[in-house]
Amino acid sequence: SGKLNEDVSVPTLIANSGSWSREQGHFTTVRNLTQGIMTRNRENGKDVKAWFATLLHTAHPSVTDAPLIEPWLLNFATGASLDVRVAMDAYVDVSDQFMQYVRSGEIEGVLAQKVDDRDGEVVRGEEKGMDPTDPDERGQMKGRPTREELKKKSEGARKKEDKAVWAVHVAPQ
Repeated sequence: SGKLNEDVSVPTLIANSGSWSREQGHFTTVRNLTQGIMTRNRENGKDVKAWFATLLHTAHPSVTDAPLIEPWLLNFATGASLDVRVAMDAYVDVSDQFMQYVRSGEIEGVLAQKVDDRDGEVVRGEEKGMDPTDPDERGQMKGRPTREELKKKSEGARKKEDKAVWAVHVAPQ
């Protein structure tokens, strides 16, 4: 898509899907861009906040209205396992939290979370079957089965996730 504009001087929220954040090149580009927004503005004496977070168990179409129209087909085709209404609510909620911040300066909800996945290990671990809601498993991926291995074990049954879990990669300190 070409070179991204790095000259950003307004608050920024990047709410990514799990499938996009698992792509290491994309992840690194977005993380560096988001961190760079805060760094460049701080160097110019401005306090501009930026966030980069990933909604786990989602695929790129999860950020659109498509899963609401055909939820089963899109989850099946994309591998997303978060209930489509839960995912849509999570994206709407984080967007609302961001707009509240822009209006009032109050940081709440996902925006108040500390960075817990700077390098994307939780996002990539989810692909290997790790449970990101379990503190003992979060970030510990070695020896975990792949998603394909889990599918075979469960004979095609897909566990439907019903809780939105965000991995925060960049946030103001």
